[in-house]
Amino acid sequence: MKLHDPFNRMEARDENHYRSFRESLSKAGVTTQAQAEEALASVKSRTKVGAMFVLVVTGVLALVFPEYQLAAGVFGAVLLFWFYQTHRRASKFINRYINEDLGTGATDAQTVADAQTLLKVDEIPNQTSDESTNSKDETSPKA
Repeated sequence: MKLHDPFNRMEARDENHYRSFRESLSKAGVTTQAQAEEALASVKSRTKVGAMFVLVVTGVLALVFPEYQLAAGVFGAVLLFWFYQTHRRASKFINRYINEDLGTGATDAQTVADAQTLLKVDEIPNQTSDESTNSKDETSPKA
C-alpha cells in the first residue's frame, strides 16, 4: 500500500489515460520509433511556443492593466504550470509507448535486473570496507 495512493486510484486513472493516448497514437499512424520521437519533439516545441505566448500575454496584460498585475501573474503562473504538467505527462506516455508498444526499449524485467545489479555493485564496496576494518581489528594486538 502506498501512502500517496493507498487505493491505487491514481495509478488506475493514469493507466486509463495511457490506453487512450496509445489508441490515439495508433489511430494517428505512429508505428515506428522515428515517428514517436517526432511526436515527442512536436510536443516539446508546442509546449515552448505555448509557454512563450502565455508569458507575452501575461506581460502585456500586466503593463496595460497595472491594477491587475497580480491577477495576470497568477493566471500566467497557473497556465505555465498546466503546460508543464501536460508536457511531462505526454512525454512520459510517448516514451512508454516507445518502450512497451514499439518494443525498442528495455522491458520492465530488464530494468529491474539492471537496478538489482547496480544495487549489488554498490553494496560490494561497503562490504569490503567493513571486512577490511574487521580484519584490522582482528589483527590488532589485544590488551
